[in-house]
Amino acid sequence: MREDAVDIYIRSRGELLKSILDGADYDLSVGNYIAAQINLERHGYVIEKTTDDLLCDYVVRKELTEEEQKRLDELRATYDATGDIYAMFEAQEIRDAAREREEGKTSESGDKKEGKFRFRRGAEFVVPNHTWRNGYDEHSLEDSHALWPNAPFDELRSHGGDKHPMMEGIHPHLQKNHVTGYPSWIQTLHDFYLPSEKGGESLSQRYVYHESAEDKYHRKKDHGLVNGEDREDVITGKMVKHQPYLGPLEQSGSLSHLHDIYEGNYHDWKESNPKIVDEITKENPITEDHEFLLRQMHFKEAAEGWMNEDKNINFTMGDYTKGTDIYDLSEEEMAGYDIRGSLGHKGYLLGLEFLKPKQRHLVMRHLHEKGSDAHDAQVIDIGDGQKLSMGRIKRNIAQRFTPEFLHYHRSTHISGPNMHPTHVESDKDHTKAVEMASGIHMIPALYTHEMEDGRVAAEHLLDGINNHLYGGDEEDEEGNRIHLSDLPNLSSVNIGKYNKEAQKMVDDGIVDTVGDGIRNILRREDGSSVFSNHKQLLNMVGYNESLDTAHESDAHPIFPDFDQPFLSKDTMEEVMKIASEMGSKAFAAKDIRTGDSFHYLGVNGPRLEDIDPDFRDAWLTGPDGHPVGLSAHFARAFQEQGGRGRSPLSLLQIMHQSLPKDDAGFSLIGRIGTNGMFEPNQKTLGLFGRYLPILSDKHNHELYGSHGIQSLWESTSPYQITNKNPRTLKNKVGISRSNFSKGYANKTYGRTQKSINAEFAQATSKAKGSRLWGKDFFSTEPLIAVGGRGQKATQTINNERNTHARKTAFGHVAPPHKPNKRGVLTRRQMMRLDEEKLSHGDAKKFGEHQNFSGKRQEEIDLSSEEIEGMEAQMDVLIRNIDESKNADEKKKFQEELHELEKDYENLTGLQERGRSITSHFEDYDNKRNADKDAIFSMAKILKPIMEEADPTAFDTSNPEKAMSNMAALLQDANQALLSLPHEAHGLTTYGYDVDMVPVKSASGLLSTEEEVVSPHANLASSLIASKKRIDPTMSHEAVIETLGFPDDEIHREVASRVLDQATDASQQGKIFFAMNHGDVIASGVVPGVEPLHVGVKDHHAELQRFFDENVKGLQQNRHNQVMAPYSQALGGTRRLLHPKYKAEIERYGVVKIPHKPPGKKFFGTAKANQYGKTGMKNKTWTFNQHKGLIHDVFGVAVDEPTLNNIQNPEITPEQMVQQAGWKSDRKITPAWSTDGEGIQDGYISGMLDSGREYNPTVGFEFGTGQPVAGTATAGQPRRLPTPSLEFMNSIGGEDFHNQIMQTGYTHPEENIPALTTNPFGQAHNDDPTNIALSEDDALAILMNPDVLLKASEGKPPPIFPMHRIFSIKDFDALRGFSGEWAVSSYPGGQRMIVQRKSNQVSAYDENGESTPLSESERKYFRKIGEKNFMVDAVRAEKEIHVIDIIEYDGTNIADMNVRERIKVLRGQFDSQETVLVPGPHNFRLTDHEGLDNAVKDMTESHPQVLLRDATSTYMRGERRHPKWFVLRPDKNIPFIILDVRGKGPYTYRLGAGPLDAEGFGNRGVEYEGESYLDVGTVRSPKAFEEGEIVSVGVSGVRSHKRNGSTIYTVTPTKIRGECESAASSLETLSLLTKSHPIIPVEYSMKIEDERIILSFPELDDVIYKMEQHRAGRWVHSPVSSLGELMKSEYPTLLAESVRPLWSEAVALMVKMNLNTLEHRTELPEAGKVRTMTNPKHREASEKESAGVIDADDDANILKPQKAEAMAKTLLRIADVVDRIEKEKMSGRTGAQGLGIFGDGVESPRGPTRLTSEQSMPDWDMLERPTEDPEKEYPGAAKKIKNAEQYDEIEVGDAGP
Repeated sequence: MREDAVDIYIRSRGELLKSILDGADYDLSVGNYIAAQINLERHGYVIEKTTDDLLCDYVVRKELTEEEQKRLDELRATYDATGDIYAMFEAQEIRDAAREREEGKTSESGDKKEGKFRFRRGAEFVVPNHTWRNGYDEHSLEDSHALWPNAPFDELRSHGGDKHPMMEGIHPHLQKNHVTGYPSWIQTLHDFYLPSEKGGESLSQRYVYHESAEDKYHRKKDHGLVNGEDREDVITGKMVKHQPYLGPLEQSGSLSHLHDIYEGNYHDWKESNPKIVDEITKENPITEDHEFLLRQMHFKEAAEGWMNEDKNINFTMGDYTKGTDIYDLSEEEMAGYDIRGSLGHKGYLLGLEFLKPKQRHLVMRHLHEKGSDAHDAQVIDIGDGQKLSMGRIKRNIAQRFTPEFLHYHRSTHISGPNMHPTHVESDKDHTKAVEMASGIHMIPALYTHEMEDGRVAAEHLLDGINNHLYGGDEEDEEGNRIHLSDLPNLSSVNIGKYNKEAQKMVDDGIVDTVGDGIRNILRREDGSSVFSNHKQLLNMVGYNESLDTAHESDAHPIFPDFDQPFLSKDTMEEVMKIASEMGSKAFAAKDIRTGDSFHYLGVNGPRLEDIDPDFRDAWLTGPDGHPVGLSAHFARAFQEQGGRGRSPLSLLQIMHQSLPKDDAGFSLIGRIGTNGMFEPNQKTLGLFGRYLPILSDKHNHELYGSHGIQSLWESTSPYQITNKNPRTLKNKVGISRSNFSKGYANKTYGRTQKSINAEFAQATSKAKGSRLWGKDFFSTEPLIAVGGRGQKATQTINNERNTHARKTAFGHVAPPHKPNKRGVLTRRQMMRLDEEKLSHGDAKKFGEHQNFSGKRQEEIDLSSEEIEGMEAQMDVLIRNIDESKNADEKKKFQEELHELEKDYENLTGLQERGRSITSHFEDYDNKRNADKDAIFSMAKILKPIMEEADPTAFDTSNPEKAMSNMAALLQDANQALLSLPHEAHGLTTYGYDVDMVPVKSASGLLSTEEEVVSPHANLASSLIASKKRIDPTMSHEAVIETLGFPDDEIHREVASRVLDQATDASQQGKIFFAMNHGDVIASGVVPGVEPLHVGVKDHHAELQRFFDENVKGLQQNRHNQVMAPYSQALGGTRRLLHPKYKAEIERYGVVKIPHKPPGKKFFGTAKANQYGKTGMKNKTWTFNQHKGLIHDVFGVAVDEPTLNNIQNPEITPEQMVQQAGWKSDRKITPAWSTDGEGIQDGYISGMLDSGREYNPTVGFEFGTGQPVAGTATAGQPRRLPTPSLEFMNSIGGEDFHNQIMQTGYTHPEENIPALTTNPFGQAHNDDPTNIALSEDDALAILMNPDVLLKASEGKPPPIFPMHRIFSIKDFDALRGFSGEWAVSSYPGGQRMIVQRKSNQVSAYDENGESTPLSESERKYFRKIGEKNFMVDAVRAEKEIHVIDIIEYDGTNIADMNVRERIKVLRGQFDSQETVLVPGPHNFRLTDHEGLDNAVKDMTESHPQVLLRDATSTYMRGERRHPKWFVLRPDKNIPFIILDVRGKGPYTYRLGAGPLDAEGFGNRGVEYEGESYLDVGTVRSPKAFEEGEIVSVGVSGVRSHKRNGSTIYTVTPTKIRGECESAASSLETLSLLTKSHPIIPVEYSMKIEDERIILSFPELDDVIYKMEQHRAGRWVHSPVSSLGELMKSEYPTLLAESVRPLWSEAVALMVKMNLNTLEHRTELPEAGKVRTMTNPKHREASEKESAGVIDADDDANILKPQKAEAMAKTLLRIADVVDRIEKEKMSGRTGAQGLGIFGDGVESPRGPTRLTSEQSMPDWDMLERPTEDPEKEYPGAAKKIKNAEQYDEIEVGDAGP
């Protein structure tokens, strides 16, 4: 019977349900189900959803995230309504991403293949998951301009939970001026509006002229910067002016200039304060005097208002609707509401300071409701009959926010942009700019031009190509339609390549015809279309280079059987017209960006000569005499310190959080899309568009849309800078570029290396480019970073490295009581630091993260005695150098150290790409050391000034004050060098620049007192003697014959250049002689060069003969050695023509005409092989280079004076030439200068991460050009770096720090904020990528131990057991095994995969990262077997235990079962010393009956046992094995009972100790005068007294750091009984964290109906009750989900064993479910323990130790947006766990893994055995001694009898 739509749907639904269970044909079933569902709907059926339907829908939709599905729905609706093709592009990207996540793509070889994504770049454009994401309050509209962003305290966050980037003292604008006391932003406004001297002109007055000039200039231009763009009004249908850029400034009747607004406010103030005005005027009758004082008073009063955040101003719309009937207002508008008079972050950025508070609010309302760009939004009604120009607001944002934006992105060690000039765009940015402008818009034009049928031209073209190539209905073997999804890339290169490959496919018999080959190739390359010019498109469509002629039949260069063009001539003309229009807009965009930069640039303005003469007067002139942008003044707080070192998108996201949103979630900035990137608010592009990145692709022209044009991102360097044509026509670069060696960088920026060497390397021929070294240390330009194709955030990585190196090198991490001895550390010293002084990890990991070595450092045996001995020797030598007073002795030590360091380099393999990087890191070290010395010297200059302000500033009897001032002096000295002109201090540092150096002439080098030797004269003589005269009238053939060249195109070009030289000589009355280079070498005229090719006429043939006979077949290093004579000879002659010998070259008239045309790159390009290939790339390149050089031409132009010089050579005196190089005496110039050498920020920026709080009494300001001490901030907290011992003792005296420490001084902050842990024991710097764990990350890690493991393609990870069991009887809960078992020891330690290939042995860990093997370990691995292998092993102390094998002798044996694999190990391998293979001592095979005895035997000598089903395979590539178990019995540990609660069963609080130190916070508990560490709670029916010592069964011990102290938590299972020994010490627990750690297992969790449900994959659910009481909530009474059927308490024991993990997760989840929970209102003092005799402490203790979460607790309140985010997190985690089950098991289902479904005969699980009946809620208090295994102790009756009636329900088990 034929199926109808309903039948098909039911069948496909059933197949999908079946495939969910068995894993078979899953993808096919999903697809069939979706198709059947659509088919059903098309037939008009409405599906009434059953459980089966809902399950299938869930599975199908789960392929996408919730946000993706929502966005897809939006995009479908958009496409249905508008037909917007870009909506479908985005939809396809979402689908592509989901598909890539789920299945990946593999090629025929099995390697992962890139999906057909359109965007392959852009990692830097994604908003990072930073620590404070979703942590900031959202301000209301009325508060949005009045408050600074605030992140409320959150103990789960890093940095102590209370510190954030926008807080006072951290944000550069919220750091206070030490002289005036103003925050920096107010001081900035003060210096802008008020003149610096009486009668002077303020900067705000000057801005009126400059801004007016800019506005008038751009009004005359055609582009849209000021004049806007014509757009159709969607309401009226009329064309209006839209203003997506700056817009007009001066508009009739509107306030346009900040100075005018200020003046109005000032005069209003004077009118309101006549008495004050009269008094000041009388006392100071001179106008200049009283005006100066009045303006100061007015500003001070305004500033006080800006800082007063009280809501004390009533706002009603009636006040601002003059002339409007009040009855038109709502009741709410009539009543009004209170607003603040303060000025916040957004108010400052928008320039609202001198508007009245009500006017500021009206501006924010206007922006929120109308935006900034619409034609009717350009004038803001601010009431009282006043209007404000929107152009004013936009310019304020550009000038004020740009410095903050760039600062956030810049590395912490380098100051603001200082590269002068910033490039001014022009049509010279690309050599074929006009052609490119239209070419790159061909694809957008195809997608823009709509045809008559409503489809775009691109669709028609693609259909035509598909129909031509594949027909309409052709399908592949899997039933998929064969077609291209995108237009092919038919560049001329590709056409030739494809045709060649297709012909080879025919030759190899793969296909029958070239056409078939082309079809296959184009399908493989699908998705790669790009056009650089219109000719490529015409070629594809079917036309020759013009539209006049179509390709003839069968004449298409790529498509077989071509008939006619795919698009008509009319269509193509329209497409090309659109492309041309788009190209014109791309050119206009250059002028828009140039005009926009007038406002956002700082000291890095353009060259005056690059500015249009009509626009030059508009630019300000800076202190260096260069043009500067209007942002320069507002940038000083950011310019004169290092950056934040983070993505600026984090800053934008913080601002977005704090701004009010519209109904679609847009703030004034935008919103964050599903792809993680910002979607700009289309109404406010003119405000924030320049700061939001945009990633263009070939299908759009977004770079040339309103957003892309102004965005500071995605610019490419122009031709003038790189000597290469850029990728796009957006070429505004240099905006964010900073360089230490500013003077040199500005000389060389934009120049080719050849021109740099020619001008600035006249002595050595070698000079560095402007970046000095491309590792972002000496130079940085963060805005050019886009992110690599592998989605690597390249700038972020550089920032991370620099930040960690800076923290560590300058001693930030070291605690004040144990500071670094040295002021700064070199890279080697950092690599030998203790962990406590590193910013993250240990020395090995730190060095690797810093990329100190190209060779991975794990591959080096850093623990070898030889290396340790050398390090010790180096330390001694460094100390001797520091202490030595004798110059000769010091030099001797330095030489010894240098030699030792070279040996150390060789031993530790500090190599990068085969070449030494020592010199680069030496430059790092030299720079840091020189900067440190300069800072210390500056501190000595400042110290007397500081002591004058406070004579007791460094009095060590007040240690806190002395240390605070010492730390402040260090930071202020650094600030001084970044702020003061060089003349104020005269200090120097290490840097790179150009010097005039003497260079000896060639004759001076070779001559003696007896003889003058001039190689130039000898060369000239030899040329004349050859008699090879070149006359300008000679033919090319004659020249070629004279020079002995072959007659070909290349040598004809050489002949042309030779004739040009001869012509020039003739015009000067000279005769020209010439020889080829080979003849010159053969003549023996070159000093120091042995003659070659003597008597040879054909130098190419001779060179070929030499190569064939001596070089072919050699390794590359030998090849270079054999060719060395040629290299030396060819180089020797060329060196004579070096510019440093200019005087001799001119004196003797010699010239060189290169075989390679000037400016062309023969070598390294296709022409490098012009003389044939050698079969090896490097050999080919070198060989052809030699062939080219040997046919260079040397000539001499001779007249009588020249001939006389040749015949009478002289010793030419030495010359002074320019030579760039490193020197340590470079003048230090301030950060606002674009010349000289800059100093790094070692101690100012980044204090949020690495500063501690101090309270200095004096600070410095430098704005006047001289240091000025101030006490306005005395005693106020500053976050400052830890001074080194070297600094303190050099500044305060040799005994300064010792005197401080003798007072017992300790700083309250043991750790820097970035190393301060949250309650999870997590710190910001745990991850060196500086992305601290957010709450959802923390939950994911707690629930899945594999989340943090990184996949490494091609490296199978070691497999961990999926489950933990506690005894053999726990198997009663499990089924599905073969009955045969492999029982082996499972020592705790590092799991690794060890691989042997030939004689090479290497290892890597579970992350795929190399792990070190000592040389002895490598030796033993070579000896255990003869063949190659890959084994799974565990390093346990000094031994490595092999536990499994994956490959043997090149064969993958992972699919063998355990039994067979162990046979291979035991049969083919033998244990060697410290490398052990399985043997009788640690491995047994047994059946089910013998399992118990085997385990008993194994556990007698091995504390931990691995159980594997003997039939299980290795499951290569998985993380955990469902048929592997780890068995570890509990440890019995003695603890003291600190507290007892309940009336039976009892809850006991357990303690370890006693403690001998403070710092344990609320975990420190006092009992009878001793302090103990609270380690957790346990429940038991047995009765014990407080103070008793009991033996407790513990399944694991966990530790984490808190404020420098180690906190331990245990997982107790039951009390075994009384114990006579003392309570365990912390030392014992420390050992147990290594030998008996908590074993993490995978689980998921949810809260449902007041229950906590823990789900263990393929095992069971464990359900806890969670009950509400007035004291709070608690969890208790765990039961197995299938407890009625189970005979084991195993699932419950498993849940309890990981309680410390899931209890932390519960703490987060409860915050989501209970929006009114609050945290403790009073935190214990840092470092103090609590005593149980204190009622408050006891009450808090009860709640915390027993799992209660206080209902009145304030910090547990969860903001709605955080609750929503957390809900999404939990759903994501559930999805992740589900995906792990699907993906990581490689299709193996639960039935195949553990057999949890049973066989229908025997119950798969037995009933739970009740061990403590009193824990059950329905306990009837009847005694059942035969059923209760634990007998009541004698004290129990007394306990029960004496217990008071318990009216507060006690907590069950220890909870969160």
